[in-house]
Amino acid sequence: LRGSGIACWAGEASAISVQLPADVTCRAGVDFLGAPFLQLQPGLTAISAGAYSIKVQASNPVIESAIDVTWTIGTFFNVSDPLDVVQIDAPAAAVGFPLRTTMYSAALAWEAMGDHHEGRPGRASTIFVFWRLALDYVSQPDVPELLVRAPHGFSMPDDCLASVNISTQSIADLSNASWRFAANESVPVSTCMASGSTFVLSLPSNLEPHRQYALWLSVTNPREPPSLNFWALEYATLTSEPLSGFPLAIITFIAPLAAVGIAAGLDVAAPVSISFMVQTAIPPGGKLLLSAPSGFVLHNATALRPRRTVVDVLVLMDAPPRAGSQGSLLAIEVGDEGVPAGVPYLLQVFVTNPTDVALGELPWSMASSTLSSIPLDEGEVTGYPLYRAAQLHVENVEGDRYSLHPVTIKVRVATPVPVLFGDVVRVQAPEGFELIDSQASTCSGFLWLAWLSAAPRPMPVCACNYGPCEIDMAFDADLKLSVLMQGLAYNASQPLEFQLSSANAARDPVIEQQYWRILHLRTVAASVQILSAAVQPSWHIQPLLQDPTVQLVGMSQAAGAESSFLVTFVPVSVADVAWLVAEFPYEVSFDEAIIDAPQQKDERSSGPNLIVSSLKLDVGIKASMFIGAVRLGRGGGRSIFSLATYRTIELEEKIDENLHFEGFYQPGRAELTNTLRSFYALEPERYP
Repeated sequence: LRGSGIACWAGEASAISVQLPADVTCRAGVDFLGAPFLQLQPGLTAISAGAYSIKVQASNPVIESAIDVTWTIGTFFNVSDPLDVVQIDAPAAAVGFPLRTTMYSAALAWEAMGDHHEGRPGRASTIFVFWRLALDYVSQPDVPELLVRAPHGFSMPDDCLASVNISTQSIADLSNASWRFAANESVPVSTCMASGSTFVLSLPSNLEPHRQYALWLSVTNPREPPSLNFWALEYATLTSEPLSGFPLAIITFIAPLAAVGIAAGLDVAAPVSISFMVQTAIPPGGKLLLSAPSGFVLHNATALRPRRTVVDVLVLMDAPPRAGSQGSLLAIEVGDEGVPAGVPYLLQVFVTNPTDVALGELPWSMASSTLSSIPLDEGEVTGYPLYRAAQLHVENVEGDRYSLHPVTIKVRVATPVPVLFGDVVRVQAPEGFELIDSQASTCSGFLWLAWLSAAPRPMPVCACNYGPCEIDMAFDADLKLSVLMQGLAYNASQPLEFQLSSANAARDPVIEQQYWRILHLRTVAASVQILSAAVQPSWHIQPLLQDPTVQLVGMSQAAGAESSFLVTFVPVSVADVAWLVAEFPYEVSFDEAIIDAPQQKDERSSGPNLIVSSLKLDVGIKASMFIGAVRLGRGGGRSIFSLATYRTIELEEKIDENLHFEGFYQPGRAELTNTLRSFYALEPERYP
């Protein structure tokens, strides 16, 4: 229809439609005749034959039409080239909806409903509807119905008469509560029938155009926020303007649950990341209650913070929120900053999965409340799929945990499902562990340690293209051998073992990337399926302070003298406190040591231990400490020190360290036991 418009917002009505391919693109506009159009164009995946039910967002023309307008739909090749377009299916036509005259006024109200109004998902709520017909409206006895069109997801019972309140006293009470609702009249309703989110109410045929009518509706809120939150009223040939609906008190999950551990029954607590936004701000001291399906065990929360980039997370490590768990329930206390409305937040919790794979995709729920337990928002999100648990054991052979130090890694794997020819076993390393040799795709130092099959050993392929490094082992054989072995490459539960050469990461990566993982993959009908999985937490990486030096810069440098040190180093992590230990020579004392402001000497410093705060250390920026009035140790020779940094003065979390590094060369002390006199002075008579 000329004058209307269609927007590029389209989606299938999933309950009655074949699903559109994910890479479908949309184009909307107006053709050269002024008619609006919408085109759906396939990407790499074709739009297959089938029955589709498409929802689109459109705007009506300004001028009403007395006739129903026909809509058409067709399929074409080469639609982007008007001179070479080829029709596939003959166009189909459907009669559109009639355009109606606008009512004089209509509105929804919920602010004055008090305890009757409830905005949380799935809850029963009450709204107040009032309307006035057009001033020139002429009664039509054969159309005594009022249609209330609610946003998608709202519902009422099929026979909804009991959900309609026409109490004159109730409406009068509401009218007195606000001038907006003044002079409303109740209207009798004989029947009410619900069809989806449309409610049809039978009203008297003698409604008068100069009167404002009102009634209450008790509706059930949707579980998810509707894409278009507008209501509309229709009566005879009249319709209201779109009426803005009330904001739903829904926690919106802006991404699927991101789980590190996806194995059922594996006795490993692994992080699950939950990205969400609240509709109503949570004040300081408020709570979030996270509920998982029965069988999951929620242990503790490690983060509740605005979503940030990985770099931000590495630099700004938040203190974990206070939380209390009880099985599949976890109550998280919101900190002093609260949780603002409409801001993407991240909650990370440690979770142990249940033994039943079927529990995987059951919904999780979250609810927010104030400090005094007044409920605010609620929401649900689909869980994550679970798979059978494989066996995975990863060992740091040398036990070296220092950052960037070379290590030998031993990996042992066993799958609960037999490995067939064509399957792939994939091992993923934590972020920061390089597995590739100097030659592309060659795994560094790869060596088979245990192989218990007559099948040929797979050639491991390592790749680090999109984040953490992975090893893919594809089990292949020629047709003759595959038939001889009945397609079986490796028995279930039989361990295979190999080792690799690598180097520790520069520091511990973010929590979700601190795990070794295994997947057993099989391709069925061009679709890759996960047959089993496992995870194992990696070892803690102790960052190594770079380039530490201790210089003896005082004037007095003999053993036992009072002198000065200049300490320099390059931190790998953000910290504020340093702890210096003078290990050799013995008897170095910092008891009387003096530190230049704004750095401060901590009162716990004593003997060879010096604790300095207010350093404000930053990653990769050289730091220094000038230490005066140090009592040097006894004896000369090389000096040995250890240095560690901590995040706070409580010294609870060691950040970087460098142990037993060499400092300056300390001179010994020479003592004069007699007077120094020349031989001339000894014989004054001879040498006057």
